[in-house]
Amino acid sequence: MRRYDKQEGHIHIAWGYDDAFQEGYFMYVEDDRLQTESSGKEVDDICYKVASDGGGSYLKLNTFPFGGFGQKVSEETIFNFMRRYGIDPSEIHK
Repeated sequence: MRRYDKQEGHIHIAWGYDDAFQEGYFMYVEDDRLQTESSGKEVDDICYKVASDGGGSYLKLNTFPFGGFGQKVSEETIFNFMRRYGIDPSEIHK
C-alpha cells in the first residue's frame, strides 16, 4: 500500500493506492473541528451528521473493486477530488 498524508491547518488529507488487499485508489478528508468533543448534545449531534463515527471525516472515497470505506467512485471522479485538494494523481506510485 502506498499512503500519503498532509495536514493543512485543521484539515487532514490521506490518499494513496492499495495494491495488497484490493487494487485501487483511496482518499479521505477530515476536519478536526468537526470531531465530537462532548461539547453538548446538539453540537455532537451535528458532528455525527457529518461523520457517523464522530471523527470529522466528511469525504471518504475509493475505487476498490469490492468493500472498502466510504463511497466507491470511478478513477476519473477520485482524481478530480484529489486535484481539488492539491494532489497530483500522477505522483501516486503503484
